[in-house]
Amino acid sequence: MKVSIRYPAQLISRNIENRMGNNGIVLGKALGCKEEPLIVMPVNMLYRHILVVGATGSGKTRTTAFIINSLQHAYPYKYRIIVLDWHGEYRSLLKKYVYVNPYNAPVNIIDIKTLSWIETLYDVLGLSDPQAYVLQKVIEKSNIASNNDIRKLYKLIEEMDTENAKWLREVKYALLRRLAPLVYGDNYRLFAGTKDFLKLFKNRATYVVDLSMIRETRIKKIYATFIIRYVFDYALRNCMHDTILVIEEAHNLMRRSNSLEVITRMLSEIRKFGVGVIIVSQSPSGLGDDIMKNTASKIIHSIKSSVDLETISRSLVLDREIISVVPYLEPGEAVVALPNYKKPLLVKIGDLPEKL
Repeated sequence: MKVSIRYPAQLISRNIENRMGNNGIVLGKALGCKEEPLIVMPVNMLYRHILVVGATGSGKTRTTAFIINSLQHAYPYKYRIIVLDWHGEYRSLLKKYVYVNPYNAPVNIIDIKTLSWIETLYDVLGLSDPQAYVLQKVIEKSNIASNNDIRKLYKLIEEMDTENAKWLREVKYALLRRLAPLVYGDNYRLFAGTKDFLKLFKNRATYVVDLSMIRETRIKKIYATFIIRYVFDYALRNCMHDTILVIEEAHNLMRRSNSLEVITRMLSEIRKFGVGVIIVSQSPSGLGDDIMKNTASKIIHSIKSSVDLETISRSLVLDREIISVVPYLEPGEAVVALPNYKKPLLVKIGDLPEKL
């Protein structure tokens, strides 16, 4: 179904020079406008974060890849872009990238410089307060810092003397069950990093971390979360300027009912350190309110769910005319809301084909 919305010319842009693309990247053409002006996203919007949503097959991943390719072309060697590729799709969509197999890039899950990694495990493994307490005490009393080995940590917990404390014994075994997936089989290879993990991303280039290589969703989530945490920690130390982090299938990490604190904190704090986040999801209603609040730019592809439509409408204060066309957008078409435009616009993104 073809859709069209017409806008008065004076509503299109607040900033006439942005239409030339000198200070940003061209996303596409506004549909329903007589002259079909180019819609430009200023590059400083990257640091205020972008949300890309849409149903499966609507073009959200292609749109994200288009943004990355445009950045590479317009600003070569300026940005460090890290793509957490949940389904292994970006290798066929990006023009230039460095491929990262997670099994060849293990994260250093135990960080001797800070105990914030315990907070990350607390979030991602769903640890109870007693479990987190026991974990911290084992770290403090051991020499685990000498080699940062998650298996050694697991063994130290196993060897804890709990004979005289039933509650401690129950906490111990529950904690071991939570940690077990990290220490057995191929999973151990993902969490056995012995060097500074983010040195892998030291160059200004695009890195595709192929999370599709990890079969278990739970393990994929843990690995991705630790990458996000490392980016956050490095940013706070002013070591990640001009970095763009792309989080695909973000609803797996940012569920409204169980959003990870490290991610919500990052979105609100990291922009001042020159790091931007592109959040890609098929379920806006499943994302936490902080995601909607902390993403200044929003690109909405076709959405069928009434709950998702209501979430987007509430977030952007969309009028009925716009909302009515969202379910019928064709692949590559999107409602785009950028701070440098006065109202959301219907846009044909880049040069996407009519059918995916």
